[in-house]
Amino acid sequence: TDLNPLRESIMYHSSARYLSTGATLASAGGSSEYAEATCTDPTATGPAKCVFAMDSLREEETTFHLGPAGSSDDETQVSFRSFMADREPVMLYRGVFMSQVRTTLGTDEAGMDAEAEMDQEEAEAGRDDEYVAYDGMLQYSMFFVGLSRFFDDEGMLQNTRLENASLGHIYDEDALMSGIQPPSVALRGDGVMVGMESELNTLEHHLVQGDVNINYDPLIAADPNDNNSVDKPAMIDISITNIKRLIGDNGAWYASKSGALDWQPLTVTDSKFDSSPSQQKQIRGSFYGTKDNPEVGGVFQHSDATHSIVGSFGSKLEEPMSEMDPNPSP
Repeated sequence: TDLNPLRESIMYHSSARYLSTGATLASAGGSSEYAEATCTDPTATGPAKCVFAMDSLREEETTFHLGPAGSSDDETQVSFRSFMADREPVMLYRGVFMSQVRTTLGTDEAGMDAEAEMDQEEAEAGRDDEYVAYDGMLQYSMFFVGLSRFFDDEGMLQNTRLENASLGHIYDEDALMSGIQPPSVALRGDGVMVGMESELNTLEHHLVQGDVNINYDPLIAADPNDNNSVDKPAMIDISITNIKRLIGDNGAWYASKSGALDWQPLTVTDSKFDSSPSQQKQIRGSFYGTKDNPEVGGVFQHSDATHSIVGSFGSKLEEPMSEMDPNPSP
């Protein structure tokens, strides 16, 4: 009962921030063909969306929206924003509400009539795709990974699309100062990662979940009395561990990647951060929430010679016990 209103309050906030690494489309033809979407992820200034150009796998340009579509944006809407089925709660894990949305060919599993808005010809044929999304929600932010599977008229799998995003209320510790101010105290967090593993050159995918560990150190301003003193920027360390498949034998390809899913340290500017450009290992993230209830979330991707993983993460944050007042006021 509470998950959909919570999702709406996060998505439609006036100062929402959307992050995405885009979407990847793979073909089931003689050799897989991968296409990265071009993404625009504004800060509460317009539609956050990813666009696939027309190519050998698509007969038209295709757009999926992470947030509300713009009033003049009439491009094809697919994926998370426009999918209206009820979500199914899965668990409360590390302070994060985990849930999923799922459709199957012809109808969805939440009881909606998936053919209701199709024309008669499409209704007779039924849906030609399946979709599953797995997400985590906190108070001010959420994150998800989704997989769409597309079939031909004979029911053969033709291509897949992976997508991931993180969104929430921008963290700004001092709204009176220009720019967006990150947290001013050290913070730690234990959160959740959701991801989709892929075997390169095939359409094999596995939904995975892992633990995210966050360490944040705030900006240390230069000593005005020391000419040699310089600012030390705010930094964040992120590690993803305990990666397991949600279905099957739990033998995730990435479970044994020692240090492969570590990012440290990353500079925080305007309450967001990202890694250096890399084809193998990228991450983008943001602080969300308020000074009293800070959160962090982001998106990532990683690949090696045979496998890849795309995903997102989120976590509540709090000051380390050693740095909190041992005798707080009542």
